[in-house]
Amino acid sequence: MNVSDREQDQSQEHDAADAADGPQVNCKHADNFCIEQDNVDTTLSPWLKHPLNRSIMINSTAFEDTDPETKQLAFVGSETTLLQFPKDLGWENFKETRESAKIIQMIPFFI
Repeated sequence: MNVSDREQDQSQEHDAADAADGPQVNCKHADNFCIEQDNVDTTLSPWLKHPLNRSIMINSTAFEDTDPETKQLAFVGSETTLLQFPKDLGWENFKETRESAKIIQMIPFFI
């Protein structure tokens, strides 16, 4: 058995073990680290969730406002999905996170 065959066997064993241990995850490539959104809170540790949340909240100019049609709060701006993701997971409030951040420099993003 050569190295390539051994690696392929180990990969197949790894895939089978993953399928048996947890929910099926649809990764584009077998070597990717994928997390289904429903499992983010149970997969990521707090030391990773906190900086991820801060980077999403601080690096976005979107904001929350009342939708005139539905009269419910909705995010407005180009990165609304980025803000909705942590809100749906019940992570820190984006307003509090932004207000507590000390902005040292802003670099505009141009297309």
